[in-house]
Amino acid sequence: MISQKNMISEEKRAIQELQAHINKGLQLYGEDSDHYFSNYPEAIVNGYLVIEDRVRKLMLMELSGVATLPESIGDLRSLEELWLSSNQLRSIPESIGDLKNLKILKLNFNNLTEIPDSIGGLTELETLSCYNNNLTSVPDTIGKLESLDHLGLGENSLSRLPSTIGSLKNLKTLGIGKNKFTTFPSEICHLTSLIQLSASYNQISRLPDCLCNLASLKILNLDNNNIREIPASITSMVSLGKIGLAYNPLTPSNRPIIATLKKQGTGVSYGTWEKSQEKFFL
Repeated sequence: MISQKNMISEEKRAIQELQAHINKGLQLYGEDSDHYFSNYPEAIVNGYLVIEDRVRKLMLMELSGVATLPESIGDLRSLEELWLSSNQLRSIPESIGDLKNLKILKLNFNNLTEIPDSIGGLTELETLSCYNNNLTSVPDTIGKLESLDHLGLGENSLSRLPSTIGSLKNLKTLGIGKNKFTTFPSEICHLTSLIQLSASYNQISRLPDCLCNLASLKILNLDNNNIREIPASITSMVSLGKIGLAYNPLTPSNRPIIATLKKQGTGVSYGTWEKSQEKFFL
C-alpha cells in the first residue's frame, strides 16, 4: 500500500512531468505552459486543484501541439475530475486506468481513434464524455463502469457498440448521435435506468421491439435517420415524454402509432430540435 506521504510525492512528480511534456508541445507554437500549472481557484480554466495536499482536479484544454500525455498521469491517484477537451490528443495512456477515484473524464474535441482497455478500471467513474473524436470502436471493458451515469459518444465513426454496454445498469443519459450506425444497437435495450437517449444523425433504418424495455426513458431523439416504420411496442413506453422523428422517411402506416403516442401525452417532434438540446445528447 502506498503511504500518504509517498502518494503526495508521486503526484508532485507527475505534475512536473506533465508540465515538461506539455511545454515541449506548446513551444512548437511559441506558447508557454507555466500559467497552466498552478494550484488554481475554480474560476481559472486550466490548471490543477489541490485539496488536503492531494490533486483532485486537473483541467488541460485548448492546448496546441499536445497529441499525447505521459504515462505518469496515472500517478495522480487522488484525481476525481480530469478535463482534457479541445486538444489534439491522438491517444490516452493505459495508465488512465490507475485513477481509481476518478468520477468525471472529459475527452471531447480531440483526435482519438480508440479508448484504452484500461478504462474498465475506473469503477467510480460517473461521467465519460468523448464526443467529436475519431472513435471507431468502444472497448468491451466499458461494461465494468458500474457507476457510470452519463456516456457521450456522439460525433465519432462508430457503427456498433460492445455487448458489455448493456451492463451499465446505472446509466441515465447516452449520446450516440452523428455516428455511422445503420442498425439500432440492441445492447441499449438492457439499459433499464436510461432516461435520455440520442441516436440522431445516423443511418438507422429499423427500431427493435426491445426498445420498449426502456421503461424509464423520457426523451428519445431519432431525428435524421432512415426509419420507415415505428414498432407498435413503442406505445407501451409509458414514461416517454418526447420522441424526435424529424427527417425520417416515415410511411403513412405509422399514423395510428403516432396518434396513440400523442394521446398518451408523448410529444412527437417532426421539426428540428433546439440546437442546445441536441448538443447535450451527443
